[in-house]
Amino acid sequence: MNRAANSKTSASQLCQQANLSVAEQKLEQAVTLCHQALQLQPNFAPAYKIMGVIMQMQDQLEEAKYWYNQALEHQPNFAEVHANLGSLYATQQQWEQAIKSYETALKSQPNLAGVYRNLARIWQKNDQQEKAAHCQYKAFQLEPDKLQLEDYFNLGKTLLEQNQIEQVISLYSQAIKLYPNTAKIYYLLGQAFSQNEQWTAAISNYKQAIKINQTANHYYNSLGDAFSQLQQWNEAIDCYLHSIQIKPDVCWSYLKLADAYLECQHWENAIKTYYQGLELNPDNYWPYIKIGDAYIEQGHKKEAIAIYRQAQQINPNLSTSYYKLADLLQEFYQEDEAIDLYKKALEIDPNLPFLYEKLGDLLQTKQRWQESITLYKKAVQVNPDLYELCLKLALVLKQQKNWYDAIDTLIKTLELQTDCFEAYRELANIFEEQGYLETAIFCRHHLILPSTVIETFCQYSPEQIVSLDSASDVTTFDLYSESQIKCTPPITLDDNLDDHFKPDYFQSSAAFVSIIPEGKALADPILTSAVLNAKSQLISELSSGHPEFLISHNHRYSVYELDETIAFLSVRWGNGGYFHWMFDVLARLDLVQKISEIKNLKIDKFVFSHCPHQYQIDSLNILGVTEDKIFESFHYPYLKAKQVIVPNLTEEFGISEWKCHYLKQAFLHPKLRPKIPCYKRIYIDRNKAGYRKTINNQAVVQLLEKYGFQRIYLETLSIVEQAHYLNAAEVVVAPHGAGLTNLTFCNPGTKVIEIFSPGYVTPLYWLLSNICRLEHYYLFGERLPDDDNPKVSPITRNIYVNLSQLEKLLKKAQL
Repeated sequence: MNRAANSKTSASQLCQQANLSVAEQKLEQAVTLCHQALQLQPNFAPAYKIMGVIMQMQDQLEEAKYWYNQALEHQPNFAEVHANLGSLYATQQQWEQAIKSYETALKSQPNLAGVYRNLARIWQKNDQQEKAAHCQYKAFQLEPDKLQLEDYFNLGKTLLEQNQIEQVISLYSQAIKLYPNTAKIYYLLGQAFSQNEQWTAAISNYKQAIKINQTANHYYNSLGDAFSQLQQWNEAIDCYLHSIQIKPDVCWSYLKLADAYLECQHWENAIKTYYQGLELNPDNYWPYIKIGDAYIEQGHKKEAIAIYRQAQQINPNLSTSYYKLADLLQEFYQEDEAIDLYKKALEIDPNLPFLYEKLGDLLQTKQRWQESITLYKKAVQVNPDLYELCLKLALVLKQQKNWYDAIDTLIKTLELQTDCFEAYRELANIFEEQGYLETAIFCRHHLILPSTVIETFCQYSPEQIVSLDSASDVTTFDLYSESQIKCTPPITLDDNLDDHFKPDYFQSSAAFVSIIPEGKALADPILTSAVLNAKSQLISELSSGHPEFLISHNHRYSVYELDETIAFLSVRWGNGGYFHWMFDVLARLDLVQKISEIKNLKIDKFVFSHCPHQYQIDSLNILGVTEDKIFESFHYPYLKAKQVIVPNLTEEFGISEWKCHYLKQAFLHPKLRPKIPCYKRIYIDRNKAGYRKTINNQAVVQLLEKYGFQRIYLETLSIVEQAHYLNAAEVVVAPHGAGLTNLTFCNPGTKVIEIFSPGYVTPLYWLLSNICRLEHYYLFGERLPDDDNPKVSPITRNIYVNLSQLEKLLKKAQL
């Protein structure tokens, strides 16, 4: 072994001498030394490599290949040999073999900057600019100081053309270290940051470029553009003014300055500056449009008309000038010319739906119904996802008494925008015109459509809907049994009970929770919710409103996927109306919390329709749902989750014993007791509400004060405060409204006097009183003119209280 080691050492020493001889151009001596090395060590690859180098230097390329290949037989990963072969093949323009050799060299030794440079040259010669730039950038990373200033500029330009922004930023950042006083590098780096929309970094580099070179107008323009992106208009204006001062003959600088003035609403300056730009380039048509817009803002509409006409002369193929002029001419009652102008704009640009809409609107005012229908249909065709266009088309169809097509289009409107109240109102008007008065009332006031309408017009397949029983991938857990409560009749001034209060029993349905693996949950913020299984089938029992709209072919939501378990509590009217929030949303958390304990489930997110009010967030926190776990359908209308937990939607007004118990336990907890007075007799004043106000409210308050009542406004209180006020009360008087939801917190035996508009009566709070074992009284207000108007929602009708009758009822309640 010592002899072999010695021979290898001797061979290595001989090769070192051979390399020196090569460097001194003593090639014959180098060859002799290599042969001596190979006699000592026949497998010594470096000796073969040197022989290859010598042959390559003597242009004996085939001999060189032979020696290089001999070296690789003994040392296959000899990177330098592969690189030399690459250069040899490149000399022979054998590009494929050269590329293969260079790439093999880099696999063995990836830090060979020279090989990357050589490979880049080959890619350039073969018009593979992207690959060439990649190799140049790799060489730059390995040896940044080997690049000359122009090399940085050229490579940066190439990378920028290929949209390799991060590499450009890295390149110029390194160049700045080597050439810190070169303004152009800062400017180009600023441009790279601008292209990456990193405006603050761009501004910093533009400023540095200007600090070095204050005579380059385009530096100021680019800095102004960056300030404009941040809407820092005053700074942008200063930059453009500097640019103009340096080079006053650049049209673009004036136009940019004018745009900034326009954003600052400096109309006169904007107009003047646009005209200055036009003096340099009078054929530029866009400034005329901007000048017209500025004139309109000033109220100089005739001047705007003239300038739009001028824009048309310069560029007769610009649709903008035609429709803007048409918009203005309508204000001067020149509708016929406006129609022609809209048509001309559509000839130029037939794919702008708003043009069809504008022309359709105008033709509708001229009672050219069929033409407007055609245009609205075209607008819908161009932009089928815009529900407003469908609604406009439906209104014209309705005006023409084309009931079928009008209903069809209104349903499509609701498929696109499930909470479009106007569509429901128009459907109600159609039903009324057709003589279906009860259907019209339900549609207008409750936003409920007949099942026949849904089945006929909604674009979905029956196979898309399944029941819980037939959904084999859904697991359901029963948590509360159905229950029946015997109802005590309410007390009024006579024995003639209203029909709403005649049921002897109140039936509360069973409560359960369903778990859907890989489930989907959709909802709008107000009216509709839909739960789908992994097969995208709608589970009707877990959905609310008209969920068919959410699974129709016309409805389009982008799905947001969560690899988590979610509890889905979005529900019709669950966006913050107090009663629905308490009973349809919060109380159902009881079911979610119970199943999570039973099945040891971790709920990652809780999904609600919309939580725009602070009291919603506060109440959820009390119930253990922290803000970081709240998801809103308002922001994420279509969710897919690893597991979807859905508490069922209870019927019968949404109230039940278990819900009342849960809410009491939560909001009457001793730790939450607020510092408020304990009023025994309270009057819930709802005159701060937007509707169903008491017309003679002040007189009612004065009467009740004689009997020791205190007035409270529940909307000014937290839920906890409301709960404790009602819990302390012995008597509650209130007009019908959501404030009576808080009867949940009353003690058994509390007396309740509910005052109704005679046009709107519901047994909801009487039933709640029965659940909570309260003593319920009711009184009808006087009839008002709007009480017989079917188009005025009964829910919103105001109340006029007969004071004499109220006092009689107070005495009947032994107050």
